[in-house]
Amino acid sequence: MTDRREAGYTMLEVTMVAAMLMLLLGAFYKSSQSFTSSLRVNERTSAVSDRLDFAMHVVEQAIRPADAASFKSVATDADVQRSTLLGKLLPILGDWQKVALDVPRTTLQFLTATKTESTASVPTTTTTTRGLRFVRDPGELANGRDDNANGLIDEGRLVYDTGTEVVTVLPGVESFSMTVDGRVVRVMIRIGQKDGGRVYRATLNRSIYVRNSSG
Repeated sequence: MTDRREAGYTMLEVTMVAAMLMLLLGAFYKSSQSFTSSLRVNERTSAVSDRLDFAMHVVEQAIRPADAASFKSVATDADVQRSTLLGKLLPILGDWQKVALDVPRTTLQFLTATKTESTASVPTTTTTTRGLRFVRDPGELANGRDDNANGLIDEGRLVYDTGTEVVTVLPGVESFSMTVDGRVVRVMIRIGQKDGGRVYRATLNRSIYVRNSSG
């Protein structure tokens, strides 16, 4: 009788081996796809975090040299209600007023002093009015919903008025607040970015210490 090893593998054995190889290849493909997907998510998340870090750096550079005594914010409905309850003079809605402490704000105006050299090499100080504010995108309301169907909620942009120009620091901002507590300004920024049908979000909080105070 011819030895089985010399006769080769039967069709059943070949089929079983092929099936096992297909299973192994399928498992490898799924693992590879999962790894690629995870890598893509990490890259997108990192990119969103980098954008947020840069924006917070701009905010910090803007606020740090401010005069803490000069902080103002736009009067809101909440300010009017608060003044009514406390029996204080009612602020005009939409006007700039002295900022209330420990109240989160989406607008902040302040004075900064910059020293420059004159022609006679004598330092001169220039005072500039600057400001930061959150501007909600058209069609978006502060209702916790995605009103314009772009995947983001209540989003808008962070705008910086340098005193000479108004620039957008960061789009895709879902939440932004600045809370003044003496010479400390606590800033919170949350952003979102839609990519490939998925929304990547990041939040950053920072306490910024103001260098100057004339008060």
